[in-house]
Amino acid sequence: MHLLEMALEINKIRDTKLTQDHLDMTKATLAGDFARSLEDPSTIASFALAIERYNLPSDYYATYLEKLDKVTLEDVQAMAKKYVDPNNAVYLVVGDKKYKDCLAKLSTTGEVEEYDYKGDIVKEDPNAIPEGLTCSSIIENYITAIGGRDNWSGIKDLAIKGVMKMGPMSINVEQAYKNNEKFCLKMMMNGQIMQAITYNGTSGKVVAMGQEKEAGEAELAKFKLQAQMCPELNMKELGYKMNIVGAEVIDGQKTYKVEVIDADGVSRFDFFAADSGLKLKTIMQQNGMSVVMLYKEYKEVEGVKYPYLTVTKMGPQEMPLTITELSVNKGVEDSIFN
Repeated sequence: MHLLEMALEINKIRDTKLTQDHLDMTKATLAGDFARSLEDPSTIASFALAIERYNLPSDYYATYLEKLDKVTLEDVQAMAKKYVDPNNAVYLVVGDKKYKDCLAKLSTTGEVEEYDYKGDIVKEDPNAIPEGLTCSSIIENYITAIGGRDNWSGIKDLAIKGVMKMGPMSINVEQAYKNNEKFCLKMMMNGQIMQAITYNGTSGKVVAMGQEKEAGEAELAKFKLQAQMCPELNMKELGYKMNIVGAEVIDGQKTYKVEVIDADGVSRFDFFAADSGLKLKTIMQQNGMSVVMLYKEYKEVEGVKYPYLTVTKMGPQEMPLTITELSVNKGVEDSIFN
């Protein structure tokens, strides 16, 4: 880039000492130009004006040639170091803002100011989506934030216990996963099962209000997705499509809003923190109602991170689920999925 070369040349002026031949030639040129200027009658008037305007000594021009002759190589380099400094330079570039990153190398603060055609400074939108950002990179940042692909791929089974609050009621929640093929969910109150889902990879059943029924084809398809301990590892293979649709600040953190569409065309919105990469929020529709889920208090267990507090909001109702126990690769029995 030409400006970088310019900065290098300015540094050379500061750091490279002139040769005596170069200095002598320059002094001779300046002395000759000064002598020729005296042939113009207006020169005397311009000298007087310059002395007044710039507060110069009254004998500045009378002793000019004498002072010029006394200039040494050391004087030139000392003045160069004093007045020629690329760190104090102001670079004005008219062109595409894609060069801002390159220009930042010339800035002592690492920042580059951008102006519009009226000369007003352009303020960066804090919610702007960075150029080149993709859904894949957002998901990869999330996977890295929660422990990485290798650690999650090494999980064979996962067991979770927690307590959900619904107003004054406390509901015990148990979940279990195995090999991304089997899934089990139980919600109990006072030792009684309120709801239960079991899926063994091929068949499943649902228990609710004391009634049990076999899962139909549509339910089995959903259970298959629920059996994924970390579906973000294989979004494409699971039939998901994704789009970045905006940004939003959540609890003071900038997040990227990603629309996630499943194979049936049903969409939800996941929000991933720009800095940490963690998923902070999900918005979905259930039975015509908007459901918001907030993920908080991520903790590391066996090399992976999991949100120990999930707050589900349905209208005015909030249902926080706090994890009390999380086990990784401790050997979940197959019998619980039947």
